[in-house]
Formats: sequence, C-alpha cells, structure tokens
Amino acid sequence: MDDDFKTGEVKDSSQVRAERNISETKKALTERMRENPWMLSSLVLGVVTLLLIFTTFSGGVTGNVISEKDIGTLALDFFNSKLSQTPGTLGVVKQISGLYEVDINIGGELVPLYFTKDGNFVRQGDNLYSIIEEIPSPSTAPATTAQEVPKSDKPSVELYVMSFCPYGVRAENNILPIVNLLKDKIDLKIRYIVNAGTSLEDSQSLHGVVEANQDAVQLVINKLYPDKFLTYLVNFNEKCYPLGYSDAEKLNACWKSEASKLGMDVNKIVTNLGTQGVSLLKIEEESSNKVGASGSPTLIINGVKSSSIYSGTQATQEAICGAFNNVPSECSQTVSSSDNPAPAGSC
Repeated sequence: MDDDFKTGEVKDSSQVRAERNISETKKALTERMRENPWMLSSLVLGVVTLLLIFTTFSGGVTGNVISEKDIGTLALDFFNSKLSQTPGTLGVVKQISGLYEVDINIGGELVPLYFTKDGNFVRQGDNLYSIIEEIPSPSTAPATTAQEVPKSDKPSVELYVMSFCPYGVRAENNILPIVNLLKDKIDLKIRYIVNAGTSLEDSQSLHGVVEANQDAVQLVINKLYPDKFLTYLVNFNEKCYPLGYSDAEKLNACWKSEASKLGMDVNKIVTNLGTQGVSLLKIEEESSNKVGASGSPTLIINGVKSSSIYSGTQATQEAICGAFNNVPSECSQTVSSSDNPAPAGSC
C-alpha cells in the first residue's frame, strides 16, 4: 500500500509530487556532499558572498523601500510564476541583515527567499535574480512626454492594473491625489489586464482566478456605484489587498464588508457579477490588447502611453496637466505625494 494512504491522509497529486521532489533533491545533495566534502565549504562561501552583495544593496538600488505586505505578495508571485511548477503559499515575512526574508511553503517545506528592500533583487539558494522590468530613464524614454501627448479639453487618463499587483496598487495610490485635485476635469478610468473566460471561474489574471474575480468585482462596483468606487478602491487596497489572493474565503468576506460599509448593496453586486462580470472582463481584455497594455501598471493619457507613472505622483501630475488644451488652475497646486514609493517595475 502506498505510504501516502497508510497514514490515513489524503493528498492531492501535486502535493505528493512536491514532497517526493523535495525528498529526492535533499537525498541527492546529501550524497554529493558526502562524496565531495569541499561542496559544503563552497556552498557556505557562495552564500556569504551573495549576502555581502545584498548587504551592499540593502535598501535597494533605487532607495525605495516597500512594505512587508507588498514584498510578501511580490515574493509569492515570483516564486509561483518563475521558480516552481507547484504553487506555494506565503509564510512569514521578516527583516534580517538589511534584507527581507520571505518563507514560501511548498509541500510542508519552507523555501526562504531574500529580497532587497526595494523588491528589485532576490536570492534563492545560490541564485541571484533581478525581477524588475526595464523602465526607460528620463533621458531615453520613448515618445511619452507631455509635449507629445495629444492635448484635449478633458484629458482621458486610463490606468491599467491588476488588483493584486503590488506595482499596480502603488500606481493607484499615487494617482488618486491627482484625481482628488482635478476631479471631473479629467476622465479617469481604472482598467484591468485580464484574460476573460466563458465564466468567472475560468477567467484568469496573472495572479489567478481570484484576482480576475476581484477585477470583475471592482468593474461592477464602478458601474453600479461610480461615486463610491474610488473610496472603495482606497479601502480595498488598505484592508483587503494585504490578505493576498491565496485565501478566497477571507478575501470575499473582506471586500463585501468594505462595500457594505460604504452603503452598497452586496447582494446586488453579486447578482451583477453573475450577469455582467464576464462581459465586463471581455471589454477590459479587448481594450488592454488594443493599446498594448501588458504590464501592470500601464498609464495611457489621451491614447498615448506615459512612463510618468513610474516616477511618482508629481511626474504623473505634470504629464496629465500637460495634456490640457487650457491648463486648469488646479495644476499649479502641488499635491501631496502618496506614502507609497513610485512603482519600481511591473507585473
């Protein structure tokens, strides 16, 4: 009889494979170390060297320190999409030697990842990775400056995000002070990068079906309660986003609670999710494909991509204000920047 059934436990095939892979890897590494004692000293030296490299860059090359909740989401996404075919779950996040140490649980084993505090570099084992995407510097940026964005009486501002992308959440938090300043003088749309299926259950975003479903929730809320949507978004980012996308039950309870606090009819939202959720996601998929928005965040001003979102609130305000035919007086005011650092990359 298989050992997995002798204990009375029922394990799915992915968990069994993960446990066997971990066991075989440990056995092979132990045998190699016994045959070659020098491997242990080399391994220790390599780890020490990498730690010294990380200590040098602690705080990050950019100097932007992101929060533990953001690094946890980023680490889990990086592990599941780049390092493992078997999904892991988020464990403890803590600071150690000027770095973030993030434990990922896979098959009952903890895999530690070590991040610089800006989230740009990660070490796993003896491997050092750069996980940021290249962002054009101001001197080499493509045709996205305010002067080259078409002007209009009421600029269209579209921010493409994923609801659980830490960079997208930062971009939302950075652009909201501008929206509060300019109000209805701009046409702001928060849009979503998603692959719509035939149902909500088979729709996908980078962080899975749970993220796609929350994208749909936000689209429905924006349609039913447009005056309350941005407040909901702020509250969701503060209260629900830190829960992550691995526990759908807690997340559902959270977003429903936040919607209810704002006087929204949760049953009405759920009903509209069933009748309109997929069609709304399809509109977002078609729109993001049309403008080439493949990374969260992507900022589109009057139909043109703007890299200003990666430089923070002030740069984004300047880019938006530069898109007016007649610049409103509000643009002369400097809005207070968000506490969040500017996005250092994209999902």
